[in-house]
Amino acid sequence: MNGEQISSLERFLDYGPVGLAGLMLVLVVLALSLSKLTEERASLLKFFMVVGALCFGVSVIAQIFEKSGSYEMKVAIVPEGLEESPHSAP
Repeated sequence: MNGEQISSLERFLDYGPVGLAGLMLVLVVLALSLSKLTEERASLLKFFMVVGALCFGVSVIAQIFEKSGSYEMKVAIVPEGLEESPHSAP
C-alpha cells in the first residue's frame, strides 16, 4: 500500500465511531484478500470482522437515537486559594 491509499483510508476517521468501525471492516477485508491465510490468521481475522461488524451496528444505532448532536457543557471557574475567613471592614 502506498501513502496515497493510506491517507484515503484515513478519511474514514472523519465520521467518528461509525468511520472507525467501517475502517476496521475494510482493513480486515483487505487483509483477507491480499495475504496468504493460515488457519490461525483466518480465525483471528474472522474474530476482528465480527467485532468490527458489532461495533459498526452499535454505533449506527447510537447515532439514530442521538438527540441533536450537540451537548450542553457547563464550566465553573473557581479561583484557587479561596479560604473562608472573616472579612473585616476597613
